[in-house]
Amino acid sequence: NLRNGIEQLVVLPLLFLFLVFFTKMISLSIRRLHDLGYKTISVALLAIPLVNLIMFLMLVSKKGMIGENDFGADPICQKLTQ
Repeated sequence: NLRNGIEQLVVLPLLFLFLVFFTKMISLSIRRLHDLGYKTISVALLAIPLVNLIMFLMLVSKKGMIGENDFGADPICQKLTQ
């Protein structure tokens, strides 16, 4: 019983941290996809093995759209004009 109690003390905070970081990762991925001009549903490709590696490389290496797109204004242009 003591072992189960200790496991719960370790597992529950780790599960909480995982959920926090997972939701942040999904949120940032969606923002980056929008910056590249892709639809939100494209984030589902991150769940497919091997495809997620290609998507990750694209998200970190591809330059975002210049100017406004369907999801709003270019954040870099906004910073430069202020």
